[in-house]
Amino acid sequence: MEVKVFKKLSEEAKIIRTKVFMEEQGFENEFDEKDNCSIHIVLFDSSNPAATCRIYYSEERQCYVIGRLAVLKDYCGLIVGSKLLNVAEKEIRNRNGNIAELSAQLRVIEFYKKNGFEERLCEWDGPGMFKMIKNTFEKTPDFVLSAYKDNAAVMEGSKVGR
Repeated sequence: MEVKVFKKLSEEAKIIRTKVFMEEQGFENEFDEKDNCSIHIVLFDSSNPAATCRIYYSEERQCYVIGRLAVLKDYCGLIVGSKLLNVAEKEIRNRNGNIAELSAQLRVIEFYKKNGFEERLCEWDGPGMFKMIKNTFEKTPDFVLSAYKDNAAVMEGSKVGR
């Protein structure tokens, strides 16, 4: 599969989002002002667009947000969504981001958990939507950062005295 990263909303991303969110799921207002300030990622199978998502930095949340992740039906269950998330996380790391947040429909929370995101039940983002968060640092033997539900973090690395 080939990945393309766009600075503007591409026609391929529009087609996928229209099909998945509007035609299949019945959403009416799929496109918004966030599309203008987002990086758009499209995964292709040969020359056929298969999945898309967008990322943008949120001043309000003080982190990067992954949004509008959509996979065409023919590609569901083929780890395409996971591949797309990996590319989005890499793009966030390339921009020196260390936290990725997203809003997830209740029916896909397990998918995001399998991809390392943690559920934030206390923060609603609309009916049937939950906040999910993930630390995007790459884990190495020398540096690990773990986020906990109370938003505290522990960093392991070189030992220091007190």
